[in-house]
Formats: sequence, C-alpha cells, structure tokens
Amino acid sequence: MELLEGIRTRRSIRKFKDTPVPRDVVLKAVDSAKYYPSWKNTETARFMLIENKDLKRKIADCVLGFTHNTEIINNAPSLIVVLTIKGRSGYERDGRPTTSKGSHFESFDAGLATQNLMLSLHNEGVGSVVLGIYDEEKIKALLDLDDTYSISCLLPIGYKVEDAICPARHTNEEFLIIK
Repeated sequence: MELLEGIRTRRSIRKFKDTPVPRDVVLKAVDSAKYYPSWKNTETARFMLIENKDLKRKIADCVLGFTHNTEIINNAPSLIVVLTIKGRSGYERDGRPTTSKGSHFESFDAGLATQNLMLSLHNEGVGSVVLGIYDEEKIKALLDLDDTYSISCLLPIGYKVEDAICPARHTNEEFLIIK
C-alpha cells in the first residue's frame, strides 16, 4: 500500500473478527513504530501486547463506565497498551523541563509512535482504535507497572468485521492557517 493511500484509508475500527492477529504482524508493526520522531531522540514510547483474555477483560472493566469501550476491548483479539517512560520527553537529563509544555511531549511522542504502529497494522489489514478513557492506576496495578511509566492510551486491535465510513473532514482552508 502506498503511504498516502494508507494515511487516507486508515479508520478507527470498533468491531473485530475473532481471528487472532499473528504475533509476527504485531512485531512488524512495532518495528515500524520505532522510527517515530521523538523529543531529542529520547524514544520514550513503549507498547505492551495483551493477548490473555482474562487480563484483557480486567482492563476492559477499568474504562470508567464507558460500556461501549468495554465491549470494544472484550471483542478485540488483542489489546496494546501504549506506555510512556515518564520525565524524559520534554525534559533535560537532570529533570528540568526544557519547554513550558512539560510532560505534554510524553503523550505527543507516544502519539507519533502509535500513528506509525496503526498505519503499519492497517497496511497488514489489521484495524485499531485509540481509547483514552480509563482508570490508569487500576490498569497499572493489573499490569504490575511502577511510576516509571504512564499509560498514553489503550489500542484494541484485530481484523475488522466491516469497513468504517470516513467522516467529513475540514477543508484545507479550515485546516491550514496562513499568515
């Protein structure tokens, strides 16, 4: 698939087939994700692949009452938890913030890596959707994660049941401000 075609055709997929995503497909996507541009080349994004159905169900129960998101996670064959190493992106090595944005760059960098991952998965026919409403502390406890990490998002993945419709997009005149 050509790059621009992949960017234009990737959609958020919320309904998945029961077919597992082969581990080699996930590893290929992770390999692509590593090439994201990061703050001072800190490369703080990490991915945790959850294939265990029991653990996935426990994580799905941590979406703060958003039952649709619970269903999406439970019906996806796999879940990727997008992690960020805290206190490095946007900061100097001694811990001082380099920018007024502070920890904002942690999620920004994780978003860049996640977009690469999602595009690579899309290229292999695997759909995904970014979920951002969850109880981070409960999920970190389930995954035995310490305060070194923050969770940037949850990413259910799998083969799509149906095509998703592309919603209307802003015009270039609305999207681009020129001064």
